Amino acid sequence: MRELKSKRILIFSILVILMIFVIFAVLMLIQNLLIESNEKTKVEKFIPIETEIVELINKSDPRTKTEFIDLVREFIYGNSVKEFDSKHQEYARNMTYVLHKLYLSDLSGGKSKPHLSCGPRALAMKLILEKAGIQSRLVHLFSDNFSFFGDHTLLEVFNPDTQKWEIQDPDSNAYFIDTRTKERASIAEMIFDDIANFSLASGRVEETEKDWQERVMTHYFEGAVYDFEISQSSKSVFIYNPERLSLDKKFLDEEEFAFLEILKKKYYDPAIILNLESVSEFESIFYNFQH
Repeated sequence: MRELKSKRILIFSILVILMIFVIFAVLMLIQNLLIESNEKTKVEKFIPIETEIVELINKSDPRTKTEFIDLVREFIYGNSVKEFDSKHQEYARNMTYVLHKLYLSDLSGGKSKPHLSCGPRALAMKLILEKAGIQSRLVHLFSDNFSFFGDHTLLEVFNPDTQKWEIQDPDSNAYFIDTRTKERASIAEMIFDDIANFSLASGRVEETEKDWQERVMTHYFEGAVYDFEISQSSKSVFIYNPERLSLDKKFLDEEEFAFLEILKKKYYDPAIILNLESVSEFESIFYNFQH
């Protein structure tokens, strides 16, 4: 009799625990659905969400602007998937929607990550930094080391802590260090200086993407286009190292057009800057073009 009573108590206890677990799971599901429903409503109404993202990142309590900038890069990388597929084609150019998807992904612990390539990832980071009052420049890097037209988009961010322009790549979750000074590198420094003087510094990345990081480092710092604004009325600036990049190189995927022809077609006939003696000289010329 006592043994039967003990079994009943045990079974009852297990049922209670299971019931509590089920109730908790249902409540969490309802909460996530409510959050997603609320955010979807904002997306449909095209309500900007950059302020909420800045507030979310600041909850990590960054001690410096450098830490904040790195957290924004980590936020973009960690809440998106590197894919150029039908989903990417559907919404990657709609930055309001992309930012909401990134925000929702973070709130849900990484569920329903948007599919993004390097351009939308870089632009999303730029918009978040702008809301935080931090300047950045959208930059397209180029390589002539392949049979196809190789380009990659990332950011150059003006770091208020160092008062210097520094590379931030949310697509590979990386930045770059000058091994001689231990300072973070700019794009002009890496294009005109010996690439062996720089090393890659990275946040957490998928094992399968480490090769891509090295590929960017090894091949893509040959030339770069700086976009002042993302519109066809803008004048962009192109710099390149003639010892690394040939403007006459032709590419199979571009109907045998030469590099310079493709550049003028895709990037609004940019001005070309060559033979710079220093990065400060580049910044001076860049400022004059921009103004």
